[in-house]
Amino acid sequence: MMNKGLLKWVANISLVLVSTSLALLLGEVCLRLIWPRTVNHHQIFCEFDSTLGWRKIPNFSAKRQTSEYSITETFNSKGIRGEDYPVPKPPGEKRVMILGDSFAEGYSVAFENLFSEHLKRNLNSDQSQRYQVINCGTGGYSTDQELLFYQMEGVHYQPDIVVLLFYFNDVWFNAQCKYWRGEKPCFKLGEDASLLPPQLPNPAAEEENKRFYEESRLFQRGQSAWKRFKRVCFGSCPTLPPDYLPFLLEPNVELNQAWQVTEALLANLHQTAKSNGAQLLVTLAPPQEALDTEAYRQFVKEYCLSETDLDIHRPTKELEKICQRLDISFFDPTSCFIKEMTDEKTSLYFPKDAHWNPAGHRLMGRLLADFLSGKTTRCP
Repeated sequence: MMNKGLLKWVANISLVLVSTSLALLLGEVCLRLIWPRTVNHHQIFCEFDSTLGWRKIPNFSAKRQTSEYSITETFNSKGIRGEDYPVPKPPGEKRVMILGDSFAEGYSVAFENLFSEHLKRNLNSDQSQRYQVINCGTGGYSTDQELLFYQMEGVHYQPDIVVLLFYFNDVWFNAQCKYWRGEKPCFKLGEDASLLPPQLPNPAAEEENKRFYEESRLFQRGQSAWKRFKRVCFGSCPTLPPDYLPFLLEPNVELNQAWQVTEALLANLHQTAKSNGAQLLVTLAPPQEALDTEAYRQFVKEYCLSETDLDIHRPTKELEKICQRLDISFFDPTSCFIKEMTDEKTSLYFPKDAHWNPAGHRLMGRLLADFLSGKTTRCP
């Protein structure tokens, strides 16, 4: 039999555990009332895809609302913004297909304000050629998913020009098997530096990766408070997210491998487009830090970096070198964005969301139309 001392000790421990559990439960309930769960737009607008990881839901429409914008996003029967585009292509029509991530999808602006719609209107202003622009951008995609989408579905639309809108974090995630949105296809290189067949997303892993404590308001608030405490009391700096590594002047082994995978993906996309009678154009969405001096300084300060540690334009330079090696057309709009922000004294991005606002989309649409039309697009 247990002696009285041991029974009392067990009773006290049990009381502490029960009291602590009830207190945590009460705290969780209170926090959920005070801070309701932020709407996860990805879960609303996307569904699992066994090859791409996720895709936009076909025949779906819903409102995206934040403190900076409120728009209704609508997808056609193929999960693409806009109308149902006929296949095969109508006679006399020249098609431009947009591939890219959330900058391309443009979920922060109405459909008519998308850069791809501005591009279409600008191209058709000449009236000597009828253009259709099909925007296949999907939030969170990297070059690997964009390649697979084009091979599986994009080629059926018979585009004459394929525009790949690149973003700096594509480099890192081109070599990763997971993004915060979920499992994604994972490419590796063979001994001859060619792409091996991708490892496809595992739906079972999708469920396993949903950690219950990450849904807890108590955990989320506690984690944020601990980070602030360490920063204030110990002067500790947050770790630079790996997708920002392309900015560093001295890349590590993993980043070099990611660039190699990126080059192989671009080579494959270029070849696929060429074999289907299309021209590939690679362009990019400049990060705010590359345009705004204050945003750049805040970035350097936040991660306790030195300006001698990084080159904010390095991903663009590396991408341009790859395109030159592969004989792919390349357009860098960065200087034009800087000029527009300086001359017009206007913002081209939503400050919190960090994606283009209507002015940013309008500018990109005009610049792309000028480039594709052979007009001068150089900006000092």
